[in-house]
Amino acid sequence: MLIDPVDRLLDVLPREMRIGLLANQVSFSFTKNRYSFEEIPGLERVFLPEHGLFAELQDQIPIDSVSPYRFLRDVQWVSLYGERESSLLPDVSLLKDLDMIIVDVQDVGARYYTFLTSVFYTMQVALTLENPPAFCIIDRPNPAGRAVEGTPLQSRYASFVGVPGVPHRHGLTAAELLLYYRDRHPDLKNGHRLKFAVIPYDHSIPIKDETGWLTKETDRRTAMQPPWTIPPSPNMPSPITPLVYAGQCLLEGTNLSEGRGTTRPFEIFGAPYIDENWMMSLAQRDEIRQADLSLRPLRFIPTFHKFAGSVCNGWQLLPLGRRFHSLLFSLDLLRLIKERFTDFAWRTETYEYRDDLLAIEMLAGDDRLLEYLNGRGKRSELQQYLEAEELRWVEQAQPYVLYADILTPTVEQG
Repeated sequence: MLIDPVDRLLDVLPREMRIGLLANQVSFSFTKNRYSFEEIPGLERVFLPEHGLFAELQDQIPIDSVSPYRFLRDVQWVSLYGERESSLLPDVSLLKDLDMIIVDVQDVGARYYTFLTSVFYTMQVALTLENPPAFCIIDRPNPAGRAVEGTPLQSRYASFVGVPGVPHRHGLTAAELLLYYRDRHPDLKNGHRLKFAVIPYDHSIPIKDETGWLTKETDRRTAMQPPWTIPPSPNMPSPITPLVYAGQCLLEGTNLSEGRGTTRPFEIFGAPYIDENWMMSLAQRDEIRQADLSLRPLRFIPTFHKFAGSVCNGWQLLPLGRRFHSLLFSLDLLRLIKERFTDFAWRTETYEYRDDLLAIEMLAGDDRLLEYLNGRGKRSELQQYLEAEELRWVEQAQPYVLYADILTPTVEQG
């Protein structure tokens, strides 16, 4: 019989446990047509990451009330994305009575994507307890694949959109990255005290259980639903989006539209101040022609967000092959636009609760990358730097890969 990962967990989850659930709408059983929070026995509370349970909230919109969710099940609902930065960490009192926290979110392989940062913060709080709850991760494929891009986030740029030490595109699944955090991250001292269980998406791989809580698995096969059956967040609409997101998320730190308010965010981008001639000629520049991508000039009108209701000149970005390096492309793009257009500017408003750093500083997260964006340094030197850092991450992270594939530095593929 074919089942999905949620069913695979429910088959081995005993009824006598006190459970917390950190999840959103992807945590759905297609065979039962029910959400995991409807089925989990012993569920005490549900922790809601950014965007809300049904990914109904746009970026940086707080979950300021959980009352709309209470009709779904009579348990405690907790926002992990409220008005204040302190809301990002659950109160320790919400963890101390739990035996296990089940995590079921779809990550997209980039450090800016906040769901796993919420889990990281929850792990930090759990470690303050004498008897911390176990963590059970329902694992899902990384839609950005095993390619690695970028450099480790430098600690001074750490924020909700970046855990220190993680590159822009990390190449790991959710379970793999969380295991890496537990075992190796300096901000999780004594992380070994956290016991993990992992429900792999590959049916040929047995459930990993350090907790001793789960019962013996029945002989059933797991059918993984396509990763985009349920979009994980409002602006992650297609399988292409994660392939460009590691670079194109940098546009959030600028006054360029990253395509929010269109049907293809992060693929479509531009601004009213981009002139038509430059728009049409950009794809012919050497930096772009060598990047294994197609850049289609277009006009678009965002329905909300930056330049809502205004005509923007811009492009649609389409990766064409393995040599495409989203981060390097976006670094080149922003440097070119900054040099060409006086109306271009870095975003200066508060971003993800922080006003002491520019958004671009939090997103780029590396002094050498910031220097390159501001016109200093050669492209060839940047490529060498990226390749060295990507190789270093591959060596650190490959031991945590649970499946029969390997991490690959993207620059090396070129």
